[in-house]
Amino acid sequence: MTEALKQISGDKRCVSFVAAMATGTTPEEFERFAAGMPSFSQPEPPYEDIHVYSYLLSKGLLCGLGFVEQQPKDGGFRLKYDVMDHPAYIVVEGRGTDHAIYWDGSHIFDPDPTTRNGRSPTDYKIKLWVPIYRVENPPSQPTKTS
Repeated sequence: MTEALKQISGDKRCVSFVAAMATGTTPEEFERFAAGMPSFSQPEPPYEDIHVYSYLLSKGLLCGLGFVEQQPKDGGFRLKYDVMDHPAYIVVEGRGTDHAIYWDGSHIFDPDPTTRNGRSPTDYKIKLWVPIYRVENPPSQPTKTS
């Protein structure tokens, strides 16, 4: 079961809280990771999608679109995929800015302290829905070279 985490109203840390809920870590751990990312260092919020994707990958989780199955008769592809089956990093239209929320595969967890958890995805104007998958052999941590 996902632990519901709530940010302080207006602190722009929703991405930190979503990353923490997706990985079972803390927002502060995510923020230390984002601050130390080579080439994409971000010492304070708001954070970018690349920070979430990289952090999740470091924890053995991969953000992706699913899979396609080739249809030989016309050479095209058909996508058969239910995004509701997997946890997801979701970006929604917030109050004047984008806002990140977390889908655990069955419930919405919204880090906004004024919003109750468990709302329907249809209650939001979704801008981005990125499924999260577990990786069996996650890559090793990047090392800094001099």
